[in-house]
Amino acid sequence: MSVRRAGQLEREDRVKEWALRLFIERGYAGTSVRDIAAAAEVSTGTVRNVGDKASLFLLVMEESATSYALDVWRAISSVPPTPERSLADEVWSYFSVTLDVADANRKLFRDYWAAYVARVDGRENEARMAGVIEAVAARWCAHAGREFPDEEATVAAYAMYSTYAVTMLAISTGLDPQQYRGYLRAVVEHQCALAIPR
Repeated sequence: MSVRRAGQLEREDRVKEWALRLFIERGYAGTSVRDIAAAAEVSTGTVRNVGDKASLFLLVMEESATSYALDVWRAISSVPPTPERSLADEVWSYFSVTLDVADANRKLFRDYWAAYVARVDGRENEARMAGVIEAVAARWCAHAGREFPDEEATVAAYAMYSTYAVTMLAISTGLDPQQYRGYLRAVVEHQCALAIPR
């Protein structure tokens, strides 16, 4: 890799790092491209090369969420399944932490959903989300004693993750978080029960 390209990647990483920090601290409306450029010590043109404000917001929110999710699933999957900790408990340990974050940052997540719906192309995020679904399905298989990939495991992972996304949306829009957490927990329990070895 050329020195120039390495420098460009380092600047892009700084832009994304500072954009995420500022969006979390100030919210979407309270953060400008100029603010991000100043914090990252780059020009506004460099920020715009990474993305306009809306696309940069989506990018950093989604990359951060995917990175966190995959870290959690790598940690969970590093330990063989045991009867003492059910698959439902493992899935819930991931979901509950992120639901707490959404509940504490409703405005930020509302802004995310608005930007998400307005986006023209979601293929990049779909690819990132597929990695998380695959990690959940692989763990489902580990608990069930099945080989991965497995269609039932993938359907279960999609069912849980889709319900999780709806729950995040419900919480961010001010609906009763306990009610939607209850629905999600029921879906998790049902889908994970399917993984019990026969």
